[in-house]
Amino acid sequence: MARRQLPLFGAPSVPLILAGTMLVALAAGYFALGDMVPEGRANTLSASLLDRLGVGGRPSAEAPPPPAAGKGDGSIALSSNERRNIVIEPVALRPFRPQFTTEGKIATDEDRATPVLSPYAGKVVRILVKPGDIVQQGQVLCTIEATDMVAAQNDYVAAVSGLEKARTALRLADINERRQRDLYNGRAATLRDFEQAQADQKGAQADERAAIAALRAVENRLRILGKTEGDLNQLRERGTINSETPIVAPIAGLIAQRKVGPGQFVQGSGGDALFLVDDTSSVWLQAFVREGDSPAVDIGDEIEFKVLARPDQTFHATISHVSPLFDPATRRLVVRASVPNARSILKREMFATVTIFTEKATDWPAVPRRAVIRQGERAHVWMVSGEGRVALREIKTGMIQNNFIQVTEGLAAGDQIVVQGSLFLDQMASDAR
Repeated sequence: MARRQLPLFGAPSVPLILAGTMLVALAAGYFALGDMVPEGRANTLSASLLDRLGVGGRPSAEAPPPPAAGKGDGSIALSSNERRNIVIEPVALRPFRPQFTTEGKIATDEDRATPVLSPYAGKVVRILVKPGDIVQQGQVLCTIEATDMVAAQNDYVAAVSGLEKARTALRLADINERRQRDLYNGRAATLRDFEQAQADQKGAQADERAAIAALRAVENRLRILGKTEGDLNQLRERGTINSETPIVAPIAGLIAQRKVGPGQFVQGSGGDALFLVDDTSSVWLQAFVREGDSPAVDIGDEIEFKVLARPDQTFHATISHVSPLFDPATRRLVVRASVPNARSILKREMFATVTIFTEKATDWPAVPRRAVIRQGERAHVWMVSGEGRVALREIKTGMIQNNFIQVTEGLAAGDQIVVQGSLFLDQMASDAR
C-alpha cells in the first residue's frame, strides 16, 4: 500500500508561503535599486510598491494641513484656532499734548501774606498767639510797653484839652461880639469896641479850627499805632494813659511765623517782623524747570500736579509768573502758579510732582503700548487685512501718554491691529522662515 505524504503546513498555507517568497524578492530588488535610483525617486517607488501590495497606507484625509505659508508680502494666514489666541482692535484717534514732568513745592502766596511789624519800640509784655493758630482781622497778637504810645496818648489828652479851651474861648468871643453889636446899635458903645469884639471872635474861631486839626492828627497817629475808636473814646472820657499797647492782626489767616518772645525788646518801624500772617485760602505752586525744557514754558501754560499727601487727587492751575533768571545753585528756572486752597488741603513746603502742558491737545492715531514691538530704534505692529491675514506694518511713534503711543506715520484711524498676541505672531513668522 502506497504511503501518503502530508504537507508540512497543510494545504491552506501554500499561498502564504508563495506571498512571503515574493516579498523577500521584492525587498531584495528594492535595496538593490537604492544605489541606482535617487533618494526621492526611491521613496516614490517604495511608496508605490507598498501601495500596490496593500502594505502601509495613504495619508488620511483627516490629517491636519501643513502650516500656512505666507504670501510674498510677508503676511500670514491665520486659522480659526489661531485667531482665538489674539485680540484685534481698531486704531482710534486720541488727544496728545506736548508736556514734560518736573518737581515742585507748595509755598506761601506772598500776595496774601503780611508780616506784622511793631510801629514803635518797646518791651513785649504778653504773647497771645502761637504758630499754627488761625486769627481774625483785628485780633490782638501781643502787647508791648512802648514810650511812643505813652507820648501819643499824652498828646491826645493835651489835644482834647486844647480843643475844649478853644471852644470855650470861642463861646466867650461870640457872647462879647453880640453884646458889643447891641450896644453899638443902641449908640451905647463905640465902633472901635464893636470891631475889637468881631476880631476876637474870628481869632477864637481860628483857634478852634487849629485845635480840631491837632486833635485829628493825634487821633490818626493813635489809629496807626493800633488804637480803636473805643480806645480813643475811653481815653477822651477818662484821660488815663495805658503803656501796654496791643499789636493786632492786619488780616485774617494763619500764624505762619512768630519771631518774638516775652520780655523781648523790639524796634520800631523798620525792624524785624514779629509775626507772619498767611491767608491760606490761596497758595503758590513753585515748579523747578530744567534748562533744556525752559524754552517751551510761558505764562498762561496749563499745569497739573499731585502731592504725596493726596496721591489720588490731581490739582490744576495756570502759570502766572516765569522767573527771568536761573537759580545759580540748582540750574533750574522757577515758574509759579496761584492755586485756590479753600479747605487748606495744600500745606507750605509740600513736595509736588508737576506736569506742564506746553501746547494745546491735538488728535493722533493711537495704539496701546502692548501692541507695539520694538527692534532697536524701529517699531512695528501686526495689521489685519480683510482676508483673515496679518502682516507686519512699520510705524513711527511719538509721545506716550496714558499707556497709549502716538503714531505719526504708518497707521490711520480705523485700521485693525493686533493688540494682544503680537509675540505669538512673531514666533509664527520666525518658524515659517
